[in-house]
Amino acid sequence: MNWNKILSVFIVIFLVINLGLYAVRSIRDQQNYTLSNSRIRQLDNMMKQKGVTMYDYLPEFYPKAILELKAAEWKKEEVLMKIFGNQEYRSEITYQAALADSYQNDRQLLAFYTGDHSGTLYYKGQNDRYVPESAALSALESKALLFVQDLAGEGKGFRVTNRQVKGSEYLLDINGVFRGQLIFSSQFQVQISEKGISEAIGHFYEPLEFDGAAQDIHAFDEVMYYFMNKMEERGKKNVIIKDADIGYWILDSDTRQLTIEATPVYRLILEDGSIYYIDAYQNEFLNAE
Repeated sequence: MNWNKILSVFIVIFLVINLGLYAVRSIRDQQNYTLSNSRIRQLDNMMKQKGVTMYDYLPEFYPKAILELKAAEWKKEEVLMKIFGNQEYRSEITYQAALADSYQNDRQLLAFYTGDHSGTLYYKGQNDRYVPESAALSALESKALLFVQDLAGEGKGFRVTNRQVKGSEYLLDINGVFRGQLIFSSQFQVQISEKGISEAIGHFYEPLEFDGAAQDIHAFDEVMYYFMNKMEERGKKNVIIKDADIGYWILDSDTRQLTIEATPVYRLILEDGSIYYIDAYQNEFLNAE
């Protein structure tokens, strides 16, 4: 009897069974955590009645766990070397809305905020390292991401999530990414043109690990019904949603714990620049800008 051949047959059967189970589970999850055609039609009809327009796709609503973060610890020497290179600069403690350890010369200013604003960084200036190869938006985004990587360090994930035209420049929102999940609390705003980065501000949290089991979150149509009712209560008409996504947000930013919990939230960015965060577990507004 050829035992090797029999073993090979069992291995093939085992693989086929597992692939089948994976396919069945994937189909089931897609049915459970994406909107059906009938629910999409119902949502579309309600949006038309409420005068709400959305240009973005409908986010999926797979179960999500709490994400543990910790406040960023800037590696100042490495950051200063990236930003200033061989240029000379002076350091001083400054106060402009908040205390900061500032480093500057006649071309650039880099400020690390301290105290209650620790973890926030501000930049202004001109640096040839961040001059894009062309005026194409993709080239601008590439240099903006390089800038953020220089600040946060290697191995950290970031993604451009929002783009606004500001005069002759773009204002890019860049959020942290951990295992494919956006971190809204980690955000840099970078103002950039074909001449390079002129100004930037950001706050960074280090992602650690997901905590506990994944929990069900509200489906996107439920969130939209809640949002539309709130807009109607506030008398806001002709609402245009240009971007809708889901990520993580710190509910208690004043905590003094070593690790900080971030919860899944939906983020709706409107055409007028307003941003709404909605708790994905509770289906309630967190705040609005």
